[in-house]
Amino acid sequence: MIQHSILRVVFVAIILATTFPMLFNIANCETFATWQAYSLNVDDKTYPSLWKVSGGKLIEMQTDVERKSIIVRIDSQDAGIGGGTLNIRLSRALINSTNDESFMAYLDGQAVHVNQTHSTNEYRDLQVHFNHGTKEIRNAGTETVPEFSFAVFVLLVSIVGTILADNRVRIRR
Repeated sequence: MIQHSILRVVFVAIILATTFPMLFNIANCETFATWQAYSLNVDDKTYPSLWKVSGGKLIEMQTDVERKSIIVRIDSQDAGIGGGTLNIRLSRALINSTNDESFMAYLDGQAVHVNQTHSTNEYRDLQVHFNHGTKEIRNAGTETVPEFSFAVFVLLVSIVGTILADNRVRIRR
């Protein structure tokens, strides 16, 4: 009799353990999503980023320096009626904004609200909610990777200065 009770409890536990996640879609719940790494390459330099998504799958990320944005392509077919959430940690060296409210997000071209959930001097965490069927999330800041680094600027000034100095010396002779 006790053995039958134990077997029933074990059987019910196995049934609950296998069906509970499916019933409540725990696999797509943001609480259970883990941060994953993604490397963004711009001008032969790699910028590590972290991301986690609930209600969808990340397909790819890329930068658009001209539009000062990060483009995230997702498959949101698993989002359901409530949609899903993208959390992304971006290096301030890669993309930044002049103030914390300057970030914008666009879901397939439509402007939506961006939540900044955490921020340090090195990075910021952004959160964007998306709808079922969303294919592209564009996170736009006010600054991206500088087109010319400070070292290039110093080199350019040095070369121009040397040319001007050399020309002055030649003119005086």
